[in-house]
Amino acid sequence: MREDNAEFDFLLIDCPPSLGLLTLNALAAVSEVFIPLQPHFLALHGLSKLLETIDLVAARLNHQLKLSGIILCMYDTNTRLALEVSQDVDDFFRNARNQATPWAAAQTFQTRIRRNVRLAEAPVSANRSSSTHPIPTGPRTTDAWPKKFWEP
Repeated sequence: MREDNAEFDFLLIDCPPSLGLLTLNALAAVSEVFIPLQPHFLALHGLSKLLETIDLVAARLNHQLKLSGIILCMYDTNTRLALEVSQDVDDFFRNARNQATPWAAAQTFQTRIRRNVRLAEAPVSANRSSSTHPIPTGPRTTDAWPKKFWEP
């Protein structure tokens, strides 16, 4: 295995929303974590599990690991739920200041990545004119999908 001697200011490692081996390896390799969080109560349950995992990895594998911030995404300004969840997250991290946790200095970023329904619906609406069943029901390989779904 070769080492790369290039210097970087930042390296982003994007992980799936699970606590599998890939995520654990990423947490062991990085010094800072940023969590994109959907403002939904079920996402708060996932956040609590992720915080437990970050705490465990910081204690056993990577003593420099810290949570730097939460980025609220799929934020819908028209719902009270999004406001309540974002306030709960803000309160939690504000109360965690000066505690001996990897998230003691974490912040909730004020920039909200809003939910864009038109973007989510774009691939489906583009294919409705050509087929009554735009999404195949067979095995999920590229061979089973029509070319228009995965070609640029």
